[in-house]
Amino acid sequence: MFNNRHKPSHPAIERLYNPLLKNAIKHLIIMVNKLIAAGYNISWEQVMKFAEGGTGFISSILSMR
Repeated sequence: MFNNRHKPSHPAIERLYNPLLKNAIKHLIIMVNKLIAAGYNISWEQVMKFAEGGTGFISSILSMR
């Protein structure tokens, strides 16, 4: 679940982090899809462009879609 920028130092950290990340990913996908359904002119490609240089969170999301 961790991308290249997030390397846990202990398995317990990974057990805590992974469910939180999965939940955040789930809700981000829901919210972007709601924006699209509401008629906002936004695409996942645009989301990725705006996320460039960020934490890598969006890349993690798109790899799970």
